[in-house]
Amino acid sequence: PAALTVTSMQVLHSGIPITLVPLDATNTIPISKEFFMEFQKKQTTYEAQYCFKSLKMARDTWFDDQFYA
Repeated sequence: PAALTVTSMQVLHSGIPITLVPLDATNTIPISKEFFMEFQKKQTTYEAQYCFKSLKMARDTWFDDQFYA
């Protein structure tokens, strides 16, 4: 819903400390190199930039080419 989106944006951009706790999807969703590269090219919003930076930080800790989110 649009109201939820506006409210979420207001909270996320309010400046208060926020801790995001993700659902446990570890080792369930494979992230291909193609997806990663395409995501890197298409960061058109601050939210997408944040998500990509978070994904990249997690990916950079893996020791091989198999990456799951």
